Amino acid sequence: MTLVDKWKMEGTLNDRREMLVRLASKKFGLTDEERRLIEDCDDLERLALAIDEFVFAETKKQVLAKRGLR
Repeated sequence: MTLVDKWKMEGTLNDRREMLVRLASKKFGLTDEERRLIEDCDDLERLALAIDEFVFAETKKQVLAKRGLR
């Protein structure tokens, strides 16, 4: 993997983390610990699945539990 590829991947990770934090914060509210769980996740697929789950979730626990974020 080139340095540029690593930067792109990190950018994508940061974008997904930020999106999930924003959505969950607005809909449910997040504790500092929950925010850190999302911000510390470095798995693109887990973040994508959690974002997908957000659409139908009725609780933040459903979102954070998706693929091990909680």
